[in-house]
Amino acid sequence: VKIPPLKFESRFECGNLQRAIRTDDTTYDLLLSADLNSKNHVQWFYFRIQNMRVDVKYRFRIINNEKPHSVFSNGMRPVMHSAIQARQQGIGWCRSGGNICYIQNLVTRTYQQTNDIKWYGHKSNDISPLEIPEDCGNVKEKYHYTLTFDMTFPYSNDTVFIAYFYPFSLTFQTKWLDRLMRSPAVIHDNCLRRQVLTKTVGGNNCDLLTITNFKQSPASQMEKHVVILTARIHPGEVNTSWIIKGLVEFLCSDAAIELRTNIVFKIVPMLNPDGVVCGNSRCSLKGYDLNRKWKDPQPQHEPVIAQVKAMIKQLNASRNILMICDFHGHSNIKGLCLYGCEGSLSKDSKKPTFASLLSKHSESFSLRLCRWKVRRNRAGTARQSFWRELEMVNSYTLEASFCTSTKGKRLWNTTDLETMGADFCLAVEELSQNTKGKKRKSKKGTE
Repeated sequence: VKIPPLKFESRFECGNLQRAIRTDDTTYDLLLSADLNSKNHVQWFYFRIQNMRVDVKYRFRIINNEKPHSVFSNGMRPVMHSAIQARQQGIGWCRSGGNICYIQNLVTRTYQQTNDIKWYGHKSNDISPLEIPEDCGNVKEKYHYTLTFDMTFPYSNDTVFIAYFYPFSLTFQTKWLDRLMRSPAVIHDNCLRRQVLTKTVGGNNCDLLTITNFKQSPASQMEKHVVILTARIHPGEVNTSWIIKGLVEFLCSDAAIELRTNIVFKIVPMLNPDGVVCGNSRCSLKGYDLNRKWKDPQPQHEPVIAQVKAMIKQLNASRNILMICDFHGHSNIKGLCLYGCEGSLSKDSKKPTFASLLSKHSESFSLRLCRWKVRRNRAGTARQSFWRELEMVNSYTLEASFCTSTKGKRLWNTTDLETMGADFCLAVEELSQNTKGKKRKSKKGTE
């Protein structure tokens, strides 16, 4: 029986697929788009497929990945959404795919992103990459990597979406926050306020959430600790949005009454809305890695970063900031960990308190994976910028896997990630209790 060709589409919010090349009846080589206004940063994929046949095993090979290592080599699987399955069985996004392999190929990285893929001097419009020979030497800096996976679809003529990880679009975030603001609990407790922090280069809103007990007096508010949390500066790191979602919903629940009484949470859930909409992996609309712009952000090029930094400096002048943490996804680790700075301050530096507390409250957290070294090429990151400029010891990057924990026996789903957000809040609560009545210590150790 002749198998018809699949129909591919990625021209929708967060979508990323540049080209699909059919190499036989059931095998397709796929090319992802680099970040907009950039020739690099290829990782996130999200596309739609139609015209499939049930019980046919299709093979997909994404041939222009850039990173030499991936958790796809260690158990990670893509996610799939079937329209018919969702309608008839109530099953939405789920892990899928088999025979997964992530390996170096012979597609060079020196190319124009549009159509000049070099293959031993030839364009690969109709040539599929062979696996790299074992004796070809060290060519890691010159070649791309192939992610291969097989997939069998549950229904014929279905509409199926395939993605790197469970998508979390700007539209989804907007609708979620709209529902949350209308929820009886939030209205009754007067605990959440939402405002537009600034407009992005692309004209999208950047939301700022403030969560605390607004029924308290202004004088009480000024005495509270302030915790500042940001996420999604890299658009492809969608797992952080799910953690933030769980964190925000926990903070608005009855379980967080004491937290809201003692702490003001300032949360920017999506630092790079433009990149999210465009389906970028790492960069902004202008092609910048915004997590290298914290040292000296330019309002005309990085308006969100500039505005967030100005807000933090203003808060620091009059309030007691307990912590600043930027949430990130990591493509090559399992579990959760923190990157910080205090381990490199002096010989007298103590073990980071918050990391120990997070390890206590979250089974997914790994102290072994934490890093405290101050690296020169990370000077533009949020954690180093605020550590240096504000003498902020508790300035962190939270790194989260797309896969599972170091001891995990199953792959994470969105519920697991939302639970991690709640665990993070419990660690923050204990940190606040341990420092109650104290002014924040600077990196110089002053009170």
